[in-house]
Amino acid sequence: DQSVYDRELEKKAGPLYGWAGTVTGGASFVQSTQHGGTFSAGVKLVRTIPTVPYLPTRNRTIFSLSETYGKLTTPLIPQTTPASPDSVVKTSIFHTDLERDQYVSKRFYYLGTTAFDHNFSSGLDLQQIYGAGVGWTPVLDAKQQLDIKGDLHYEKQEFEDPASNQNLIGASIGEAYKRTLPRSMIFTQTLQLLPAFNEPKAYSANFSTGLAMPVFKKLSMSIAASDAFLNNPSPGFKKNTFQFITGVAYTLP
Repeated sequence: DQSVYDRELEKKAGPLYGWAGTVTGGASFVQSTQHGGTFSAGVKLVRTIPTVPYLPTRNRTIFSLSETYGKLTTPLIPQTTPASPDSVVKTSIFHTDLERDQYVSKRFYYLGTTAFDHNFSSGLDLQQIYGAGVGWTPVLDAKQQLDIKGDLHYEKQEFEDPASNQNLIGASIGEAYKRTLPRSMIFTQTLQLLPAFNEPKAYSANFSTGLAMPVFKKLSMSIAASDAFLNNPSPGFKKNTFQFITGVAYTLP
């Protein structure tokens, strides 16, 4: 019909049209001498225009957001008089990114990207990345897709210790792989290397992998592992942050 024709072929797709992806959540709680909890949430969305697979892709938008937050409170045992303050352990790891791909052929595209990170476990208050580059899809069929991407970017890092703050000119080199397995299971994996040109020691890397297993209609069980490496954390913090998360995922739309 006319409205679908306009959206798919005449470049009139609205900002909310064509999005698909998953929303994931998980939590754990402790209520005893120690008390607290950990929450994890994530959103992964992709919009490809046109949305029908038999027309050549014109553009693609990728958005992701994840947050892991936790706090565990432990009293001093045995108690002293006057009572000593409780010990509090905090976790806060946040990431979000947005990528826009503009295709020049079936397998090649230009891209613009931005990303924001906060990692209490590395002493990183905020990392901002703004870049542009190119992408290539060497593998594309009904079951799997592999994208290889590279960009040049500006990167700003703000740490718990302001003396560690950095303004960097660097690059991102990475890949993203997705495969549909038997029984409609979906496997995903990404790897990203981020060298810095003006400060060689300030390099970083990110790796993630996940598996979604359908349970009931649009509900799936999600298993994911990720590792964030930061070579220049704030003093006293470790370079690696590893996470293993299980949760429930809901497929959109």
